[in-house]
Amino acid sequence: MNTYPRRLAYGMIGGGIGAFIGDVHRRAIALDGLAEIVAGCFSRDAQKNATTGLAWRVPDDRVYPDFESMAAAEAQRDDGIDFAVVVTPNETHHRIVKTFLEHGIHVACDKPLATTVAQADELAFLAADRNLKMLVTYPNVGFPIVKHARQMIASGEIGAVRMVMAEYPQGWQAPTAVESNAVVTDRSHLRWRMNPESQGPSGSVGDIGTHAENLVSYVTGCRVESVSAVLRAFGPNALIDNNASVNAHLSGGAVCHFWTSQIAVGYRNALRIRVIGEKGSIEWFGETPDLLTFTPLGGATMTLSKGTPDLHPHAQAFGRIPPGHPEGTYEGFANIYHAFAADVENTVGASGIGGGDARPDADAVRDDYPHVEEAARSVRFIHACVESSKRDAAWVRLDEV
Repeated sequence: MNTYPRRLAYGMIGGGIGAFIGDVHRRAIALDGLAEIVAGCFSRDAQKNATTGLAWRVPDDRVYPDFESMAAAEAQRDDGIDFAVVVTPNETHHRIVKTFLEHGIHVACDKPLATTVAQADELAFLAADRNLKMLVTYPNVGFPIVKHARQMIASGEIGAVRMVMAEYPQGWQAPTAVESNAVVTDRSHLRWRMNPESQGPSGSVGDIGTHAENLVSYVTGCRVESVSAVLRAFGPNALIDNNASVNAHLSGGAVCHFWTSQIAVGYRNALRIRVIGEKGSIEWFGETPDLLTFTPLGGATMTLSKGTPDLHPHAQAFGRIPPGHPEGTYEGFANIYHAFAADVENTVGASGIGGGDARPDADAVRDDYPHVEEAARSVRFIHACVESSKRDAAWVRLDEV
C-alpha cells in the first residue's frame, strides 16, 4: 500500500481579514487540499492579527506579532511550516522573504519579488544557495490553455515567433471609475499601489506590466532583452506612472509591444497576448481564460478550448473540470501552487521530513510554476522601463540595469 506525505503546512505573512489578495492565495492553496495554514502574522494591528488567526483556525501560539519571531519559532519546531506565503505591500517583500530563506523555509511570494534589482538578485542567489524552492505568483501561466499555447509555440506549430503584442489595461485609477470589481469609491486600501515608496519605481509596469512580461516570456520562450519605454502619470494627483507604452526586443529576434494602463476607461482586467509567427498566430484574452484563438497560415481561424482531448497532455494535467465549465483566477493560482507544492513535497520527502511516496500526479505538474529567477528578470524589466522613460525612450538592455 502506498503511503503519502503528510499535508504540507504553511504560514502567511499579511493577508488579514478584508485583504483581497491574501484571501485569493489562501483559497487557491486550499482548493487541492495539499497544504493547510497553521501559522501567520496577518497584520501589524494586533486585534486584526488575532481575529484573522481565530477565523482561520490558527492556534493562538502560532499567531505571531511579527514575521521575524514567526520565522525563528517555526524554524525550530518539529512540526514547523514547510513554506511561507508573503502577501504584503511590495516594499516589504525583500526583507520578509530573505528572513524566511535564511531560516531554511521555502517561500511563495506575491509579485513583484522586490523593488530593486539588487534585492531581487540577492533573493534568487539565496534561494539557490540554500536549495530552497520559491514561487512568485504570476497566476496567468497556470491556465491550461496558456500551457497549451506554450506547447504549440515550442513544437513549431506557428513557426518562428516574429511579433508579440501584450496589453493589460485597467480603469480603476480613472477619475470616473465607479464601484465595480476591485474598483471602489474609497481607495484607501489601494493607496500603497499609487505611492512609489510602497509600490516601487513604477506603477503600471510594476503592478500589471510585470504580469504581461512574465506571460510573454512563458508562452513564447523568448526573454525580453532590451526596451524603449514611455511611462506617464496622468492626473493631477498621480505620483507614479499609470500608463506605459513599451517596445521590446526579444531573444531569438522577435519584436514585442507592451501597453499597460490603469486609467483606461471601460477596461477592468483586460490582459491579452497576441503572438505572430511565420506559419500562424495565436491570441489569448485573460477575461475568457479557457479559450485560445489559432489561425494557421492560409487556414481558417479556430477557437481551442481547455478540457478538450486535442490539448497537449501537459496542459491537460492542469485542467480541473470538463469543457464548458469555466475556470478562473482561483484555479490559475491553484495550479501554480499545485506545481509548487509538488516541488516542496519532493524536497521535504527527500530530506526525510515528509516521507512516503509522492502524489501520483506530481511528475506531471512539478516545476511548472514561476520561479525566483524569472521573477528577478521581471524586476529588471521594470527598472529597464523606468530608466528608458527617464532617457526619453532610449533603448536600455536589461542586463545593464
